[in-house]
Amino acid sequence: MTEAWKVDIETRLAFQEQMIAELNDALSAQQKQCEELAVLCRHLLNRLRELESGDGGDTHVDERPPHY
Repeated sequence: MTEAWKVDIETRLAFQEQMIAELNDALSAQQKQCEELAVLCRHLLNRLRELESGDGGDTHVDERPPHY
């Protein structure tokens, strides 16, 4: 086992560790974004259900504007 071979292996290992850390950070950010989008979807779905049931409080949503 030569010294150059050891340096090459250590360099590759360091690169892989750095890449794994970067991928982990990217995955964590993506997971957070997915969770935020899921909360938003639930909120929008609840709002849509409120509007469909007539409990939205805004009764003139489907009314024509006065100029028609």
